[in-house]
Amino acid sequence: MSRRSLGARFVRLLARCTSFCYPTAFRRQHGVAFADVADRLLANERTRRAPLRAVLSTSQVILGDALSASPAMWMEAIASRREAPADRSVRARFARFSQGSWQDLKLAARSAIRRPAFSLLVIGTLGLGIGSSAAAFDALDRAILNPLPFVQGDDLVLLVMQEVKQKYMTSVPLASLQEWRKHATTVDRIEIFRRAVAIYGTPSGAVSLDALAVSGGLPELIGVRPLAGRAFTIADADPAAPATVMLGEQFWRTEFGGDPSVVGRVIRIASRPTEIIGVWPIGARLDYFEPPDVIRVLPAGNEYARGSWVQVLARRRPDRSNDDVQNELRTMTSQTPGSTLTYAPVAISPADLLLGDQFVTGVWLVFAGGVVLLAAAIANAAHLLLERANARGHELAVRIAIGGSTSRLFRLFFAEGVVYACGALVAGLIIALGLEALISEYEPRLFRDVDGAGLAGRAFAFVAAIGAIAAIVCSVAPVFRSDRRHVTDAVNQGHGRTTAVRSRGMQVLVGLQAAVAALLVFGAMLMGRSLLNLLAVNPGIETDRLAELSISMPAATYPDDTARALFLSRAREALETLPGVTGVVTSGMPIMLASLQSGVPRLEGEPEVEVPPHANTALARVRPHYFHTLGLRLRAGRFFTDDESDVAVVGAMFAAARGNDVLGKRLLLPRSTTPLPIVGVVDDVRYMGLSNDKDQAPSVYVPAPAAPAAKTDAFQRFIIRTEGDPAAVLPAARRRLAEIDPQVPILEPQTGAQVMRRQTAQHRFVAAVLGGLAVMGFLLAMSGVYGAVALSVVRRTREIGVRMALGATAERLVRRFVAIGLRPVAIGALCGSAITWLAAPHLEALLFRVPARDPLSGASGLALVLVTAALAALGPARRIARVDPAKTLRAS
Repeated sequence: MSRRSLGARFVRLLARCTSFCYPTAFRRQHGVAFADVADRLLANERTRRAPLRAVLSTSQVILGDALSASPAMWMEAIASRREAPADRSVRARFARFSQGSWQDLKLAARSAIRRPAFSLLVIGTLGLGIGSSAAAFDALDRAILNPLPFVQGDDLVLLVMQEVKQKYMTSVPLASLQEWRKHATTVDRIEIFRRAVAIYGTPSGAVSLDALAVSGGLPELIGVRPLAGRAFTIADADPAAPATVMLGEQFWRTEFGGDPSVVGRVIRIASRPTEIIGVWPIGARLDYFEPPDVIRVLPAGNEYARGSWVQVLARRRPDRSNDDVQNELRTMTSQTPGSTLTYAPVAISPADLLLGDQFVTGVWLVFAGGVVLLAAAIANAAHLLLERANARGHELAVRIAIGGSTSRLFRLFFAEGVVYACGALVAGLIIALGLEALISEYEPRLFRDVDGAGLAGRAFAFVAAIGAIAAIVCSVAPVFRSDRRHVTDAVNQGHGRTTAVRSRGMQVLVGLQAAVAALLVFGAMLMGRSLLNLLAVNPGIETDRLAELSISMPAATYPDDTARALFLSRAREALETLPGVTGVVTSGMPIMLASLQSGVPRLEGEPEVEVPPHANTALARVRPHYFHTLGLRLRAGRFFTDDESDVAVVGAMFAAARGNDVLGKRLLLPRSTTPLPIVGVVDDVRYMGLSNDKDQAPSVYVPAPAAPAAKTDAFQRFIIRTEGDPAAVLPAARRRLAEIDPQVPILEPQTGAQVMRRQTAQHRFVAAVLGGLAVMGFLLAMSGVYGAVALSVVRRTREIGVRMALGATAERLVRRFVAIGLRPVAIGALCGSAITWLAAPHLEALLFRVPARDPLSGASGLALVLVTAALAALGPARRIARVDPAKTLRAS
């Protein structure tokens, strides 16, 4: 026997594998011949095609036969079995039902393929609604419904200290933490974490990384499951233990390509050899900052050595509440010797700090918009299938007339609905993943969970439920149109000739779509106006010509204040000599941020008053050239000079609250008894956010001591003012600093424009998502109006011909059909506007200087929907002018 070619062996192997798709009895009888039949098919194909194409064509025939013939064979095998009498009846019914359902599905699939344009329209409509609602639900589920993806996350509590009078919060003192760990009975264990900076040594120089410092028992407390390696244990927190670190998932994937073998590798952190022991998953978040690059363990007994602000996390006992924990800790604090009861412990849920009110409202609003759009999409798809059922009225009526049951028609339509719903689920999942990628550009925190990115399991369940609902709704709507009451009318009408029967269901669906469009358009207009108002706000400083970058000086190279001050002096001189740079200043805080001091300032002699909770003062210690570099405008008085030390410059808000009569008066800062003469008043900087009109902290600027007399921190920030584009100066600035010392890492380079963009990110996120949902809902509604009028014109062609023969003009008929199309739109849009008017107060937290019940936005949205609906109805209505009455009457 000649040796078979590779293609022939592949075809024979494929034939043997596909033989297992057939019933057992058939395979035993004919299975041996499968390979021989495949050989003959291949030989025939080779006489007409090239070898490779012959193999592909033969493989296609083998697979096609298996997919088309094997299901029917299995159904026949099941139906032909004869076993126990009781079991035979059940099996026979199941076989008949399964075989009939399979035939219905095949018929529905063939019907969808024969009408690709209509099928794509239905699938695209449903997919749009499913995708948008799935992405919105996933964001809601991860960010709000399940914000802490930890083991028993509901039992976790954050412990903070709250000032008794002014209600501001601060970190727990080390002494109190140690006392609670020893004697607290309402919590099982207490651990801490805080943000930090880590210096990562690379061959090309040092790089600064975002770090999360945790106590040794915290991973076990929250149940972190590393993606590779292991998590920290209490043994790793021993000061004598080797230095270890966990990589953040995002840093692990970008820097090490997601290679699990990095576990055990030694890297240099802070000039110290450090072993990688595991990978921290991106979803195991403890705050809403950017995910950390590395996670390091805090040494036991020295957890407060660096940094004063730490987060204390505890797990309360199952039988205790947050109030029980709080009361016990307050009792312990009051019994501590020397306690002044100035601060009291507070136990709060971590989600209360992780989520702000505006953030929660925005996510709920996005989810509501997704659900509304889903309702519009399902209504539009049901409308399309209903109109198709109307076009098939004669066929369906004949089916019923010859004995077909309504349940049989429902099964037929349900098979069509399942086919369209399955296609829409695939399209919806693709759209949802795309929307996640787009939304995460604005709010990356929405799509983090323990298992990383992608749709979560509950989102898949949500999508499956939506698909089932869509299939049922799209199936039931045509059945209502095809019941026995319409049999006589449909049979008497003949093929393609219908009377002027108005479908109330169709009008209801069009009205629902119009209501959805009006609701979404109104919300989008409100958010659009709010965003425009926000972009027009004066931030208080001239940010368009500003840039900033930060450095962190290694302790090994710069061990004392003198060495650090010398480097800062050289760096400032190097930056000031760059082309296009007009000013450089060092600052401890970024652009648009200030050091917040709990409490509020007052003039000497003013009585102390109780201030609202979380009231702060934006306190900045600066040199005189700071005002010029950042572009702060002087309103009254003067700036302080290099020679002055105990004076202050205040913001306009503080001065306005005292009748602008503050120059020369003495200022008392919170928790300070040293009065400072006020020498000037400047514009307020919106340190608490551009969109925050109510809780802006009063600004106070005091002189900073000149270096090197002052203690110089290892972390410093340079703010640069330029003549031109600040983005063009940043690369040159980095090169200048690298020339001085390449081992000093440079971090956070950004321009003032980027800072301002982050200030408006949340409003742009909600406005963009609502705007996108409004456009999609608007298009769905208008397509529904267009389709309703177009189908109405087609169905009533004979009536139109008769009317025109009797003297009706085309213009009059066009106006009539436009009015018919606009009637449900007007009713639906008014209902949608009324709903929006009632729900408007829930948008208040997201709006900026726009009333929630803004009449201009409401009227504009309603007018836009009505005018566009009129244009959508006018397009198909104009076809009336092309109707020839003589041809229409002869055809009838």
